[in-house]
Amino acid sequence: MKKRILAMILSLSLCVCLLSGISLAAEEDVAEETGELRATITVTVAAAGELVLINQPVLVTDLDEDGVLTVRDALMLTHDTYYKTSVSAENGAETDGTVVPEETDVADHGFAVSNEGFITKLWGIENGGSYGYYVNNVAAMSITDSIKDGDYLAAFTYADLETWSDMYTYFESNTATCEPGAEFKLKLSGAGYDEAWNPVVVAVANAEILINGEKTEFLTDEKGEVTVTFAETGAYTVSAVGEESTLVPPVCVVTVAADAGIPDEESAESAVMPDFTDVSGHWAEDAIRYTVENQYLKGTSDTEFSPDMDVSRAMIVTVLYRMAGEPEVETETRFSDLEEDAWYTDAVLWAAENELVLGYNDAYRPTETLNRQEAALILYRWAEFQGIASDVSADLSEYADADLIADWALEAMCWTCDAGIIGGVSATELAPQQSLTRAQLALMLMRLMEK
Repeated sequence: MKKRILAMILSLSLCVCLLSGISLAAEEDVAEETGELRATITVTVAAAGELVLINQPVLVTDLDEDGVLTVRDALMLTHDTYYKTSVSAENGAETDGTVVPEETDVADHGFAVSNEGFITKLWGIENGGSYGYYVNNVAAMSITDSIKDGDYLAAFTYADLETWSDMYTYFESNTATCEPGAEFKLKLSGAGYDEAWNPVVVAVANAEILINGEKTEFLTDEKGEVTVTFAETGAYTVSAVGEESTLVPPVCVVTVAADAGIPDEESAESAVMPDFTDVSGHWAEDAIRYTVENQYLKGTSDTEFSPDMDVSRAMIVTVLYRMAGEPEVETETRFSDLEEDAWYTDAVLWAAENELVLGYNDAYRPTETLNRQEAALILYRWAEFQGIASDVSADLSEYADADLIADWALEAMCWTCDAGIIGGVSATELAPQQSLTRAQLALMLMRLMEK
């Protein structure tokens, strides 16, 4: 009985960090003009061993008005944003990366907390208090712990309700990019405890890697490391299950693209649009043709452009670098995660030298995906660099989700919308936190170059 109580206390009080989500610069949590507390974070939720929400953005405000942004605020708003929508779908169906749990009530909020501050319901599941929540891989004490812009929050309901053996696990990064056929290395770590119940990080060995929910032949070694290959281009959700213990599923969304869709010297000799099988009839066909024929982008393979694939932070600066004529780079790297001879190294250094990007602390995170407001900020800075940026005058109030725009991106979003470079994904949605696709980038580049 004592062991069960201790396990439950630990499950309720732990908070371990994943690498933080993409951000172009450190943002202020407090809006300068209104004083409102705000932060944009990324959230993953697992229900009884199944991923139900994967790397989704959540705008967190001070919902309970206690003067601080907390895990509780974040979880409440996560359920408001995603759970309420998902439960209206057919039970068990997948919608936008969300799997609806069985026997859900459409009117149910899906999340509840006791007067003592313990979670009593998560993603519609009530299991006697067996829940966990983790922020940036450092243990926390309760759901009143604070969060900040760029944090990654993971929450889960226990799958093992007898011995509460679920171990929270995570990869070194929750997003990445690689090329088809290339060796892609992952390291799986878990939150464990020593004999004195002090929190420690342990390597997770003999874990079976899942790709898009399907088991593979890949297993982690004694160091928790594994090398995976992807034969085809596309986006893949990588996770893992344990053979020796119950794992809270880790997440890494990997975008596989040939040379990240950036033209090389050989392909630049030809300006002929290849016969891509996935471009004809696409809404961005004209823009794709424009960017390919001008060597700003190329296909992810000889037959595919992959218009709906996400854009990485490395890709966008490489495109702008080529548009600038690939000038000589004089700045030495100040980013700890920048390889000396990567295909994007000179582009990142050039972009940093000209203050198009600032990085995050001492890292650039080249393989992480870019969202629409981050792309707007980079393109706005590029326009200022080129001397073509004008005064900002756009009114974004017509968009119902305009309040999701981060303060640091507001001026850039206003300018890009006013200049016609970025438009809404619908008449009422701007989707500032949505991942940027290659088709959207192609359209933005064409509009930018035609200014």
